[in-house]
Amino acid sequence: MAIASEKVNKNLLQRFISIVEQDKKKKVPVIKFIRQGFPLELAQKFAKKEKLVHFIGVTGESASGKSTFVKTIIRKIQAIETTKNKSILNFISTDNYFNDISEKIKKHGSFDNFLLKENYNPDAPTSFKLDLMKQHLLKLSQRKNVYIPEYKIDGTGVSVENAILIEAAPVIMSEGIAVFYPTVRDLFDIRFYVEVDDEIRLERYLKRAIACRNQTELDAIKQYETINKSAKIHLRPQRKYADVIINGNAEISDIEEITEQFIRCF
Repeated sequence: MAIASEKVNKNLLQRFISIVEQDKKKKVPVIKFIRQGFPLELAQKFAKKEKLVHFIGVTGESASGKSTFVKTIIRKIQAIETTKNKSILNFISTDNYFNDISEKIKKHGSFDNFLLKENYNPDAPTSFKLDLMKQHLLKLSQRKNVYIPEYKIDGTGVSVENAILIEAAPVIMSEGIAVFYPTVRDLFDIRFYVEVDDEIRLERYLKRAIACRNQTELDAIKQYETINKSAKIHLRPQRKYADVIINGNAEISDIEEITEQFIRCF
């Protein structure tokens, strides 16, 4: 059995390396960096049949492209789920683990006033219910369903407890700022960090803030500056824990292609 397992590892490893080498030839490669030794570790992890659940974590700064990257992966996996007629993956947004700040927002009249007057830092680990997130991930690792909170993104700061059912699945993907924070970081088998040039990130951020959050351009710029400063303190230092760094400006079609190639390895 040990020999057979080793052959599977080597086969997977060769396929991973081949996919990465093909990606390097693209005009804008999807993969910017892979941690040394990670392809072998990944091949070994997925060859171990006794592991019930594999966790994938995706993080990056606001407007880096991490949500687009995750949606692309989910879309490709859902297509495969349809052909195989079975569930492979479920998804958790770590934004749902933000602390409830609704009373403070009411006190100051708006989210922007709250940010200004209380110097609130959305990126700080203390802004999240990380212990609760860890509890939920551990339950999911045992193939047990969980109910996670729902954080309202409408500017009210409301967090509703036990609002979203997350059913156990062979692969659980989590996306958000909190993925690499110490309380939960080591639970993930694969850690992706998505990044893009600052100019592109600012353009994306302003467009989203004005269109989706009804912010003025001035308020959006002020908030972006606050979040950018915070990211330098809390988020960018977590980059060193990434197994893979993704180019957030890569073509979606290329992300879809490389995702499907990796999925087909298993």
